[in-house]
Amino acid sequence: MMDHPCFPLELITIVLKNVTTRQELYQWTLVNSYFFEIANPKLWRRIGTVNHPDRPKRLLHSLKWAATHGRKPFPGDFISNFCIDEECPTPLMVTLTAGYARSLRELELSNMHLTGDEMEAIAIFCPLLSVLIFFECTNTFDVLEPFGEHGHNLSAFHVYVSLDEMDLLPLTLCEGLRMLYLAGCPWLTMDRAGSALLSMDQLDELDISQSSFDDPDRFLENMIFSEPYQQYRHLNDDNDNDGLLPPLGGLTRFGISCRSGTQPNMWFDFLIVRPRHLVTLCIARECVGDNLLSIMHHFLPNLKSLRLDRCFGFSSLGVREMIKHNPGLDDLQMVYSRLPRRCFPELNGEGVFLDHFIGRDELDMIRQNTGFVVDLSDDHLLPSERETLELQGSDE
Repeated sequence: MMDHPCFPLELITIVLKNVTTRQELYQWTLVNSYFFEIANPKLWRRIGTVNHPDRPKRLLHSLKWAATHGRKPFPGDFISNFCIDEECPTPLMVTLTAGYARSLRELELSNMHLTGDEMEAIAIFCPLLSVLIFFECTNTFDVLEPFGEHGHNLSAFHVYVSLDEMDLLPLTLCEGLRMLYLAGCPWLTMDRAGSALLSMDQLDELDISQSSFDDPDRFLENMIFSEPYQQYRHLNDDNDNDGLLPPLGGLTRFGISCRSGTQPNMWFDFLIVRPRHLVTLCIARECVGDNLLSIMHHFLPNLKSLRLDRCFGFSSLGVREMIKHNPGLDDLQMVYSRLPRRCFPELNGEGVFLDHFIGRDELDMIRQNTGFVVDLSDDHLLPSERETLELQGSDE
């Protein structure tokens, strides 16, 4: 057995320290190829079933074996992260998590058909669960209801591509919830989810910029002001210590998609009257003019990260000035918000357009180049387009 290619020497050493008889050694080898995870429970901290069609059953077999043989410490006590995909039947997923992984802190479910009853078992028997992630899951309408009652430690909820509607109202009862990220959720509308989102005053981070929100105007308007708050802000200049806050007043990260468009002054009103806690701002599919960029340093003094996703309406000079007036800005993401690279000679890289993540070092290079002047007349044109216009002008 010592020469078996599947059994590394250090693994054999671990096993031999835990057995005293030949029969026990034989039982160790019967578990399956994952028996080492029982021999060393610390290896169980993060378990995944992705790309292992038979692994869920084998994991369950290993855990059952450990339970029936009184294995101490029990491996399930060490599982803190579980990633489970569609190869694992939902009842088996519930057995693995609620039945054995009582110390579970992070659960990621991928391509699974969920039910409220099954999620209730997880909410009850995994009381330490703090991070819940759904990726392309279905039948999701009532799956959050158990967490409203039992998810006292839930602090982060992420959804990636959920075509089925989800009732978000139970999350308003999760007092410890700090982060909510909803991407690829076509059902995310003001009428269906707006009131629930606006009621989650416990949130530090809310990002719905990757879902096509149907009425950003109304949502922003509800976030902006109430009459008592406006009066309070008018009488108090210390904006960092506001005693009266608007809905979602404690946000440090906020992201929204404005595909349907917003009123011209909506973002100005938003920045002017909101508490100045924002550290990260993500704006998608919106006309963001130079005027808006120019006031960010004043109304967002703590801004560290700005993401402009498929945005338009600004010039390279406007971006340069915004960067220079925001010395605390650590990263700028220009996702499909394209600007000619020639307007940023400090940045290396190929391609006509600036369309990537700009980090702290690159931002500092732009800030230090105080003598560079940009001609705004054609900074949005490709060289070929500019040549065409020049030829047309000469023909006239």
